[in-house]
Amino acid sequence: MSGPPSFRVMGAADLPRVMEIERASFSTPWTRATFLGLLGRRDSYLAVTEVESRIVAYAAFWQVLDQAELGDIAVDPEWRRRGLGAFMLEHVLEQAAQQGVRELYLEVRESNRAAQRLYERYGFRIVGRRRNYYSGPREDARVLRVMLEAAPPAQQDAASAAKDAASAQQDAASAQQDAASGPLGRPPGRPSAQDAPASPSPGQPPSAG
Repeated sequence: MSGPPSFRVMGAADLPRVMEIERASFSTPWTRATFLGLLGRRDSYLAVTEVESRIVAYAAFWQVLDQAELGDIAVDPEWRRRGLGAFMLEHVLEQAAQQGVRELYLEVRESNRAAQRLYERYGFRIVGRRRNYYSGPREDARVLRVMLEAAPPAQQDAASAAKDAASAQQDAASAQQDAASGPLGRPPGRPSAQDAPASPSPGQPPSAG
């Protein structure tokens, strides 16, 4: 790795690079409109990991009260096996806790053992299965959950203020974009990366309900 990785909130200007990684990682990738829709929602959090100012990974989760769903996490194929999947996941867990999340859910292909091992290292446990959830190829999804300890109120307030500031920046940036998507519910399900690395881009996680 050339330099230490760093995090920042994702913005609309990052989408060309994010879409490159998304299309390289999933057989049924999210669309640009899906990312734009999430960027415009105040209940969602999207972040990127950069190395020397280049985006190499990203993640997205959305929250309802004290539950959240990790909807997307991916690492550039050229940057896998360097611990960036774990690095991104650690940031998601920390951010979710700061926002008051107590239960974080995700889904992963039943055959994606590498991703499951990563999640298990961070306390995720299997709580259910979704039959034929994935296509291309069709496969069941395992539903995983981790219980988080709530951050102190001061940290939650700071996280909320930072999120509001980031949302304001995203709103301004989105206003300059061409795309206008309709009301966005849950982004569509899609397969996990087929070739999960040792520190994987674990794939499309899930639906808490």
